Amino acid sequence: KPARLGSSVGISKVKKPSELAAAVREAFLYDDKVILEKGVSAREIECAVLGNDDPQASRPGEVIPQREFYDYEAKYTDGITEHLVPAPIPQPVYDLAMEWALRAHEALGCSGLSRTDFRWDDTLPGTEGLVVLETNTQPGMTPLSLAPEQARNPMAVDIRADIYALGGTLYYILTGKVPFEGGTPTEKLLKHCTDPPPSLLLQRRDAPPQIEQI
Repeated sequence: KPARLGSSVGISKVKKPSELAAAVREAFLYDDKVILEKGVSAREIECAVLGNDDPQASRPGEVIPQREFYDYEAKYTDGITEHLVPAPIPQPVYDLAMEWALRAHEALGCSGLSRTDFRWDDTLPGTEGLVVLETNTQPGMTPLSLAPEQARNPMAVDIRADIYALGGTLYYILTGKVPFEGGTPTEKLLKHCTDPPPSLLLQRRDAPPQIEQI
């Protein structure tokens, strides 16, 4: 696979020696550095981490593609990959995945959002089958990506989420702008979590002050 690319572009699964040369040539089309790794036939577990100074690990999720492995088509074609959040795995494996994802985020100096991918061989005892595959420093944020699903915690969601969403909608109706503009999706997400809403009255000076309180 290419050393510095994402979304499984340029990756080949080699099953016999005669296929290796073509796989390497394919990878070199996308990067001048190529990684060869031993394949691990195991379940795919992913864990996102959000934050800077005090990062928090999400609930691990499991990815079940209907293709041979989690390639580009499996990631971006609706209906051919199943996401299970939280992952149906033993608690010790669940906890260790969160711990390792958090340690990877901090050790690599990640900020905002990262996602660490694992392979877990459930035929091995305890946590022996858990292997770190890689850490994504800019994970996907599409409707089919796993990180947004992992961020959801239905046990912690209440009516305040609806009120916040309505406030954002009202802000857009009155100003023609979203509350936080510019930046990457990750940066916008962090602003919604950590920054106070920008003043509406700066955009609509004719609005009554009560609107600002809402």
